[in-house]
This record gives sequence, structure tokens and C-alpha cells, in this order.
Amino acid sequence: MWEFIQHCVAPVNLPFTILLGASFAYWVLFLLGAVGLDFLDSHVDVPDGHVDLHLDAHLHHELPDVFPGDGGGMDGHFHGDMVDHVDGHLSGHADGGEHAFGSYVVSFLRFFNVAEVPLMIWATALISTMWAVSILGNYYLNPGLGTGLALLLIVPNVVVALIVTKVVTTPLGYVFRKARQGVELPARIVGKTCTITSSTVTTAFGQGQMARVGAPLTLNVRAREGTELCKGDQALVVEHDEEKNIYWVVPFEFGGEL
Repeated sequence: MWEFIQHCVAPVNLPFTILLGASFAYWVLFLLGAVGLDFLDSHVDVPDGHVDLHLDAHLHHELPDVFPGDGGGMDGHFHGDMVDHVDGHLSGHADGGEHAFGSYVVSFLRFFNVAEVPLMIWATALISTMWAVSILGNYYLNPGLGTGLALLLIVPNVVVALIVTKVVTTPLGYVFRKARQGVELPARIVGKTCTITSSTVTTAFGQGQMARVGAPLTLNVRAREGTELCKGDQALVVEHDEEKNIYWVVPFEFGGEL
């Protein structure tokens, strides 16, 4: 036990031990209610960037020495064309490079399920794996706990940790995708049409079906007073009552609002 503790606090393993401790402290605070659920909103966003490279100041300083004059004529014409050409050329290349880099980053994050599971769960899995690999790697491959060899082991540590994290978080990603679909489903239903399957629809009773890929979706629907909807009618879903989990509908051919 003492040997294990010594390895945990050894300089080559200490950074990973500190990260693991911070992660453990976070989850303790979460269980105690001291941390909110904001971390469940995991989102990867790589904004479109624009790199605008201007050489105007540099060219303005250099060109008068090459083309002496009063600042107009050939000097001014050449200066403007040269700046526009070089600036546009470099800006275009920079935009293309940034776009490609952003695509690679997003693909990398998606491959390792960063956008599929809550960020803190993913980070905890990665940190735990890196800590375990560091302890085992230095124990078997670096028994002297040398700093140089430990630095060489960091790269394979990160690679192994990413692979293990992907394997561990893949089933979790499926669970969280299903959970997000359940939350987002009402928002996707409102504004679409359904077919009434009950004999009639009233303010207290009614059912409808919405076609989708796979089995149709059955909805509990309600209609306002004076609205006539019978079996086989097309209805427009105009509102979702979250408390009762029902959908208010109106005849599709007339539209209207609830």
C-alpha cells in the first residue's frame, strides 16, 4: 500500500494524480449539490474564422522609394493593385487553412465522442485512464521513475487513454443521444401534421399518429371548443403542453392558431 502511494505522489505521476483528485472533488461536490447541471450541455463549436492580412502599411512605406513621385500616377496605381492582390491572395489562403483546420478539429472531437457525452464525464474517463496508464507504465517500464523516460511515455499514454475513453464513452454516447432526442422531440413535432386515429378529438380526449422513419409516432392530442376533428382527418400540431404531455391540434385544411 505504501509503495502504491509513493508511486501516486512520485513527480512523474503527480500531475495525473492531481487531475484525478480534482475530478474526484468535482463529483463529490456534484453529489452534495454544490455544483449545478450546466456541465450536461456538451457542445463542440468551431466558429468560422477570417484571417485578414494587410500589407498596406509595409507597401506604403517601401513603394515610394522604388517608384519616386508625388504619390499619384504609377506609384498610386501600382500600390493599390499590389495591396488588393496580395491581401486578397493571402486572406483567401488563410481562410482555406482555417476552414480545413477547423474541420479536422471537429472530426477529431466527434471521433472520440467529445460531443456525444457530457464534457465532465468524458474528461473524467480520460483523466482516470491517463492516471492508470501513467502508474502502470512507470511501474513496469520506468522502475527508476526517471523524468526523461517518463516524458517519452506521455505520448503513448495519451494515445492509449484516448482509445480507452472512446471505447468507454461509446455506449454512454448512445444513451445520451436517446435522452436528448426525448427532450427535443416535442419541439420537432410542433408545426407538423398528424392523422387523427381516434373516433373524435375533444378538449379532453383524442389520439393521432405522425408518420416517421420506422413505426409511426402516437400522440395524445386535444382540440379547442368548436373544432371538429374525426378519424382520418389531417391535423396541424400547434402547441405542446409539457405538464400534461399533450399536443393541441387544429384542422390542417384551415390552419389557424390555438
